[in-house]
Amino acid sequence: METFLTIIGAIIGIAMLVGIYYLLKICLMYILTALFCGVILGLISAFIGSQIAPDYTAVVGIVGAGIGAVLGLLRAIFKTKDIAKMDLAKDVVESMTHTDPNGTVYTVSDQYGNKKKVKKTGNGVLGETYYKDSKGNSYESTYGSNELK
Repeated sequence: METFLTIIGAIIGIAMLVGIYYLLKICLMYILTALFCGVILGLISAFIGSQIAPDYTAVVGIVGAGIGAVLGLLRAIFKTKDIAKMDLAKDVVESMTHTDPNGTVYTVSDQYGNKKKVKKTGNGVLGETYYKDSKGNSYESTYGSNELK
């Protein structure tokens, strides 16, 4: 029973982390869109206000910024589906886990400078990479290491 509850707890924990990730991503995009639109419309309003009524430039700019922030927030709310599908962390993870395809040939050398050609044969679950040379000898390297074992 304890094992079952541990598994259920882990599944719920992972689901909560994914939910929090998307919630934070959507909230961040709401804030950034509102700020961006508010600043742009505020600057435009302040410029127009300085041309029409120079005494009220600051007030016109603040009102324009508020209206721009509300319009930006409404735009972000209507685009929530697109924001949730947008890749933020996915690009980073893909760039970190990008590996060469199987069959790629590398030239490696040992500590004495002897060179040997090895061919990549596969990847392991924990990030290790497997190689073979022309004589059938197998080699392995761990994630983030340039050494063969």
